Amino acid sequence: MSASQVPNKLVLSLYDDQTGDNMFVCSNCLKEEPSDLEFADCSNCKAAAYCSKECQRAHWKQHKTRCPKFDDEQKKTCGKIPGRVARFNGYFNPMITKILAVKFALLKLEDNTATPNTHLVTLQLSELPQDAKKPRLRLDSMGTLALADLPAQYKSHMEHGLRSYPPGMFVIPYIWEVNFPGGTYKGPGMTAFEANPLLDERMPKTRAMLTLEGNAWIKTINDVAEGKRRDLFHAIKEKMKKNRAQSRRMFG
Repeated sequence: MSASQVPNKLVLSLYDDQTGDNMFVCSNCLKEEPSDLEFADCSNCKAAAYCSKECQRAHWKQHKTRCPKFDDEQKKTCGKIPGRVARFNGYFNPMITKILAVKFALLKLEDNTATPNTHLVTLQLSELPQDAKKPRLRLDSMGTLALADLPAQYKSHMEHGLRSYPPGMFVIPYIWEVNFPGGTYKGPGMTAFEANPLLDERMPKTRAMLTLEGNAWIKTINDVAEGKRRDLFHAIKEKMKKNRAQSRRMFG
């Protein structure tokens, strides 16, 4: 069965509180990036962007606890891929969060003992053609992986990140995987919920229902990324700008 399309109204409802902190904005002051990839990325992970050296220094105390450690060869090979992944995540984060919850619910059907402390979600991305809209990435598939099977550098980063969240938060860790001509980039990430999203259903969903829901969100992300739903792309961007402006008025 082919994946259905998520209606614009439902997609936009996910962005009610989304300010786009990682989408074309400085990771410290949230200044909007004039054009994609214009801001300077963190020289180590390239997954945080800054409008100035002052903002980078001010944000370091917060960023250093979640900055993946890459060796020089990884940095040389990956180029701007980490920055593109960060922008992809910033733009599509509300939809990706829905997919992560769906994927973890599917995992729980297979293994009821699985928790965010034992397993994570993998997100496989691939590059779109050069004429596609930046950051020129699409979501190909998702999987799950035992935390114990992660390489040491990712495992320690994930364990430290999980401990950094306050008690009571439900945190789903994940790994980005991007295949590109020069190799494969892998970068860790986490998304947190104030309550367990797997318990937020009045009626438990079947495997078929969860699979259809996950596929529909993946198709929606890719349709927007590939320029097939330009109306939704512009509507999301406008809503995030309004949310960001409102946030600035409230918090300065």
